[in-house]
Amino acid sequence: MVSSTPSARAGMPKFAFPALILANLILPLGPVLVRMADVGPVAAAFWRLTLALPFLLILALPRLRRTMPTIREWSALIWSGLFFAADLAAWHIGILYTKVTNATIFGNMSGLMLPIWGMVVLRQRPRAMQAIALTLATAGAAVMMGGQL
Repeated sequence: MVSSTPSARAGMPKFAFPALILANLILPLGPVLVRMADVGPVAAAFWRLTLALPFLLILALPRLRRTMPTIREWSALIWSGLFFAADLAAWHIGILYTKVTNATIFGNMSGLMLPIWGMVVLRQRPRAMQAIALTLATAGAAVMMGGQL
């Protein structure tokens, strides 16, 4: 559990939490905007990332390293980029073939799949509060998708 004492929040930027809330309010609009786009789903994914790139670079600029990546790092960057592009393309194509709610749930299932992976592969059991949160998230996803069956 994270403490809310001043020493625990000393390293947190002033607008981090409001930015998190704003991002979570805007995130569900993605599939709606993809459906409204005048381009195909894969092109919409490309433009969503391309338009965000300048802002991400501005945010990353203060922490960029001045050394070139190694061959191994380049390989990891290329592979991760290819898998991420395939994931985005598949998700954006899926937006056209299912309800917006389902597409959003499918696109954000990592929040449920990663803890399951931790339980199965790493044999780690969630703490009580984590188990409650995972149970509520799973129930919410089931309710949202249940009406679509």
